[in-house]
Amino acid sequence: MEIIKSHLENNEVWLHGSRSGDSPKPHSDVDLVIIDPPLVSQKTLSLLKLDFEDSNLPFRVDISLWSELTESFQEIIKDKHEIFYLPPKE
Repeated sequence: MEIIKSHLENNEVWLHGSRSGDSPKPHSDVDLVIIDPPLVSQKTLSLLKLDFEDSNLPFRVDISLWSELTESFQEIIKDKHEIFYLPPKE
């Protein structure tokens, strides 16, 4: 959570995939999608991914931007996700 907070100020982040309600296997990765807008720069996204890669987490973290997903994939995620991070209210 601290990694996300250090890079994102105003974006909600959703957890989806096998770790979202299903029975994930111990080696399952974590699938996160950043809800944008507000716009997330490619630099910010790259730094976020790098920090997750350099972390001591025992699993891989895949990060996507909502705006870059196909509409059909967005519908799948809408039906089955958990809110992973909510930005602080202003």
